[in-house]
Amino acid sequence: MMKRLLLALLGVCLMVGSAHSSERPRIGVTLHPYYSFVSAIVGETAEVVPLIGEGFNPHNYRPQPEDIKKCMTLDALVVNGIGHDEFAFDTVEAANMTGKLPLVFANKDVSLIPVSGHLDGKRVVNPHTFVSVTASVRQVYTIANELGILFPEQAKIFRSNARAYSNKLRRLKAQYMARIAELPSMDFRCATIHGGYDYLFQDFGLQVTAVIEPGHGLKPTASQLARTIDQIKGLGVDVIFTEMRPLRIPFSRPCLALRTQFDVLTAPQLGLIPGLFLPFLAEMPDFGRTSPFRLAPVEQLFSN
Repeated sequence: MMKRLLLALLGVCLMVGSAHSSERPRIGVTLHPYYSFVSAIVGETAEVVPLIGEGFNPHNYRPQPEDIKKCMTLDALVVNGIGHDEFAFDTVEAANMTGKLPLVFANKDVSLIPVSGHLDGKRVVNPHTFVSVTASVRQVYTIANELGILFPEQAKIFRSNARAYSNKLRRLKAQYMARIAELPSMDFRCATIHGGYDYLFQDFGLQVTAVIEPGHGLKPTASQLARTIDQIKGLGVDVIFTEMRPLRIPFSRPCLALRTQFDVLTAPQLGLIPGLFLPFLAEMPDFGRTSPFRLAPVEQLFSN
């Protein structure tokens, strides 16, 4: 009788173990671009789980109870790790997962640059590496390699998918590099609303002349704004580059354009796109609609 009971218990344990092993690993991501990177890498072999929902500003986000619960269910977490997702480390600590949950640092192998054009002279590392095709490719390979170590049975699939996705990015960059090369050369001077575009402009051989926000997400005071307008006029800036949403600072686009005689050009708001994130080159969500964006603002910057 005892022998049959032990055999039954052993069978139950084997069934539970088999069921658990057949489940796909849950890989968490802190930022929307990494959702797309990781989705492209793992395909159907894993479940990709955003740590926070769409629409939140990761720069000033504070972990919520549901984030902490979600963190406790993950098998790995992909992080930016250079200043764009500090909330993730607070979440991991609050979930008592420090040292238990493997972290994949996407920027481990990326050559980092400071935010350009800060009018106050500050030198801080720019964490927006995911807007660059070149840096994105590096991150895709890093993530694939690190996940391959954590889940070796899928490592070959991860590497193959990473190559395919990276080739897609490279082809798109080459396409637009060729188009931009045909444009006449000019003395290009651009200001950006915040310091998020240096890596993108670097891909095309450009540099940001000025950044308007005193810090990411910080609105300038009226006096700061007045000084900023005077400074960027003095620098010869004639273009402002911002996101495809109302300007983040407290003045209207027409008012700014009139006061400083700038063209205000927009880039799409980065969004959650399952399986695909082609930085500034693909179809991006625009206020709930999907509209084509083919690097037109960057081409406009050269051709205007």
